[in-house]
Amino acid sequence: MAVLSGADFTTAHRGAGEAATAWIGLFGQNPREGVMHTRDDVAAELADVVFTALVAIESLGLDARSVVSVRAATRVRPGSPDRCAGERHDRPRGGPGGPEAGTRRGR
Repeated sequence: MAVLSGADFTTAHRGAGEAATAWIGLFGQNPREGVMHTRDDVAAELADVVFTALVAIESLGLDARSVVSVRAATRVRPGSPDRCAGERHDRPRGGPGGPEAGTRRGR
């Protein structure tokens, strides 16, 4: 079993911040910096967060696959696997891969 130290867990928290920064940079949401990241940058940062979270769950002596499956069942709307229950509908269009991805209008 992989074990996550307190320092590693703190690093994971920073990783979430890095993912958020990359997301903001993908859409140019910081007016001083504009578009500064790619979809690949965002995906890599998110993968780091996911991997660290899975190791953290396993470090608690739990089965990460089971924990994620149970959580996913509460977050995904029945009959609509691509829509999360907590999804906001008022956010701007043109997400990653959309027609305006990476443009100022895609904010």
